[in-house]
Amino acid sequence: MATRRGINSLVQHNAARVASLPAPIGGWNVRDSIANMDVLDAVQLTNLFPSVNNVVLRPGYTKHATGLPGQVQTLMGYSSGTTNELFAVVGTAIYDVTSSGLRYLTPNGNTSTSQRLRAAICTL
Repeated sequence: MATRRGINSLVQHNAARVASLPAPIGGWNVRDSIANMDVLDAVQLTNLFPSVNNVVLRPGYTKHATGLPGQVQTLMGYSSGTTNELFAVVGTAIYDVTSSGLRYLTPNGNTSTSQRLRAAICTL
């Protein structure tokens, strides 16, 4: 049985460094390198809009693929050349949700579809 002194010697005494960062109200900066960027600039703004003194989350949403038979566990994107597709996994089934209409896919069906599904799965 370990003694209290033995347990304490196993615990590392590294403290986390805490820092507060201001909201990126300077907007999206694609011009400067990260090392030269102003602290108020953002490297990436996804669904965020800077205002004078804060950053606002983009409101609302649009329903894209409805009518799936359950909750989506995984979304897989596939991109090759000019082809961009989106697949959704519900249970053991895979659906093509690239457009708003649903299409059930089977990996043993169309060869090109099978290849795209394997490529999408390999990029996870």
